[in-house]
Amino acid sequence: MDTRYTTPISNPFEGLPEDIDAVEHEPLFETGVQQVGIADWLKNNAHNIAFIAGNLLLAAGEYRVYDFAMQNTGEAWKAWFAVLATFFPFILWEIAVQHAKASGLMRGVAWLGMAISFSLGVIIGIAEFSAVGGQIANAEALLGLLAGSLSIHAVLFLVYFYSHPDIKAKRLTAVAVAKQEMAERNAEVAESVLGSARNRLELERRIAAEYGYENLRRAIAEIEGRHYHTPKKTYAPRKTLPHSPTPVPLNIPEMLEPAPAHAFGANGHGKPKSAARPGESAPDFS
Repeated sequence: MDTRYTTPISNPFEGLPEDIDAVEHEPLFETGVQQVGIADWLKNNAHNIAFIAGNLLLAAGEYRVYDFAMQNTGEAWKAWFAVLATFFPFILWEIAVQHAKASGLMRGVAWLGMAISFSLGVIIGIAEFSAVGGQIANAEALLGLLAGSLSIHAVLFLVYFYSHPDIKAKRLTAVAVAKQEMAERNAEVAESVLGSARNRLELERRIAAEYGYENLRRAIAEIEGRHYHTPKKTYAPRKTLPHSPTPVPLNIPEMLEPAPAHAFGANGHGKPKSAARPGESAPDFS
């Protein structure tokens, strides 16, 4: 039986009536755009709106800094440098704090820079309202703070840069490689020194075996230009304690002569005799 598949010659749907409703399939990907109301859009982008509004208000407040420097110095470039010390560092630190690889130290430095810039702007804005007779008290000191803050920001930017994880990793890698190279150089020098010392010892041993150790020392001293002194054999007495105690005699009583345990008379009878005391005669029981 032949079970192979054969392609039909005619169209299998050719005899179907034309009034059959076709099945409508939904599109695989939805192409329609969902409309969002203004209120929902504002809620979804509230953080972006706050970011833009905060920077615009800060830029508007920086005009007071420019005007303060312009009135007290009379030079436009100094006024622009005053703005450079407050507004532009704030924007740069605002961007730096959002860096993806920023560490805790980097974020802390960025927040510190933002605080310095913002505080100077606020101080100058308040000082302008405290003018007496058209003159602002301590105007020179405030201008000095603006000029000095630029140096502070420069140092903080360098700290931020060198605290970056990539820069730190490169620095640590370079230090490790340098230490390894130094260790290899030290090992090479040590090998050379030890090899030279071994050759010298072998040479000195051969010379000493042929000419004697004392002659070898004398020859080396003459070559090195120093005087040779023959070692003297001296007697070193044994060291004693500085304060040796004087021996004290022990108070030991004299030994008594041992008396016999039993003393008998001539007839072989009698009682046991007691031991005589010193200076006394033993009683006679005979």
